[in-house]
Amino acid sequence: MQEESRFRIKVRARLTEMQREGLPIWFVKIQQTSIRGTPDFLLCVKGRFVALELKRDARSRVTRLQEFSLRKIKLAGGLSGVVAPEAWDEWEERLRKIAKGEQDE
Repeated sequence: MQEESRFRIKVRARLTEMQREGLPIWFVKIQQTSIRGTPDFLLCVKGRFVALELKRDARSRVTRLQEFSLRKIKLAGGLSGVVAPEAWDEWEERLRKIAKGEQDE
């Protein structure tokens, strides 16, 4: 199994755990057969739209189409980002703060 696939499984498990804790989080993992450039995970966290593009590591490149989609989401008022395993803990904490109403970005 590839590193990025293992990372996706970990993220899905952590998001599911956050739901079980009662945090107001909905998410869907986008299938690879969907529209190209769509981020890997789409979430709604306490009313805030969040899109996450997962990468194998911090050196992995984002395609121009992915970059375009993430930028459009930000311009529309959503939160989007590219997340590598080494940055997941920061993103998880950020999502938890948004879910608890402690952070508005």
